[in-house]
Amino acid sequence: MNKKLDSVKPDLTVSRASISSDKAEVLRLWSLGFPQNIQQLDAKYAWFYQSPDVSSAQLYLLNNDVQPIGVLGLGVRSFLFCGDSVKAGLLVDFTVDPAFRSIGPAMKLIRASTGRAAESLPLLYGFPNAKSLLIYKRIGFKTLANELLFVKVLNYSGYLAKYSKVFGPILGKLMGLFSSWVETIRNLGMKRLYRCRIENYCPAAIDELWQQRRSSNMCMIERDCEFLKWRFDNHPEEKFYYFTFTNIHSQKLDAYLVYKISTDDRVVITDFLALNDHVVLAKLFRMFCQYMRNEGYKSIALKFLGSDDVINVIKKTGFVVRGEEPVIFFSNEKNSHIDDSQHWYITAADRD
Repeated sequence: MNKKLDSVKPDLTVSRASISSDKAEVLRLWSLGFPQNIQQLDAKYAWFYQSPDVSSAQLYLLNNDVQPIGVLGLGVRSFLFCGDSVKAGLLVDFTVDPAFRSIGPAMKLIRASTGRAAESLPLLYGFPNAKSLLIYKRIGFKTLANELLFVKVLNYSGYLAKYSKVFGPILGKLMGLFSSWVETIRNLGMKRLYRCRIENYCPAAIDELWQQRRSSNMCMIERDCEFLKWRFDNHPEEKFYYFTFTNIHSQKLDAYLVYKISTDDRVVITDFLALNDHVVLAKLFRMFCQYMRNEGYKSIALKFLGSDDVINVIKKTGFVVRGEEPVIFFSNEKNSHIDDSQHWYITAADRD
């Protein structure tokens, strides 16, 4: 990493936190920087840092001569890294006490903690906000690409009513009927080929799908049941569901997606994987969209960074880009795929 240091008060130090004994200090700092209440923060801490499934998660504290004034977390994930199974570090939970928020202390914490983590982890990556992005780039992180936010409107009446209270609902109803008709035509015969189910917990068949889907040139989280159960089934606050896509002839799982329902009747897809990124993935999205439209939900949203093949499937099934956020990474490994977002596969599952 870049060794050039900004001027920082000499009494600031960075130390590896104890997950057990430093919990109170971490929660205090989180309460100053994050919107959740203390009960929510405590539950998140237990899930993300104290669960047996994530025993290698790390926390780093920025200290002055009185108390900790900043914190940065590192979720250690099993990662398929250009053909090799490695441990990768996901940068999370970065905040500094508002009384000490300036570029010097923030850079001190980020440089020291990521420098130590990079000694044992071949890959670090994260989703910084605009301010911290500048710091990460100054110490040697690269911007991989932007993770795209896709949205598909299902209920046009409510959407168009914002523009015309008289004609919006009428036009929206007609557009909804037309979209439903198109989906029905496209999905004709699909039920003879695939069985779709909604499940509350991670189905064991995902492990076999993951083993079939692993690719030697991909950079992505190891999507086995162990990870998915921790990430979604055991989440302390949110309820997730699995939409599974089983081939009737082979009786094997060909695809799945994980989703949640927001309080305003909007669907958020948080992860998805198919046997291939062309035909099967397109069928998965079309069937899911039809089901959610029939259930009366307003829209579907998802985030993705990866190959143009997947992005084109998402767009062809009616999603449009509504936003984007940068994804950064650092690695000392020399590999032709690492700088190319076409070899990555990132969804909302990568976030904490």
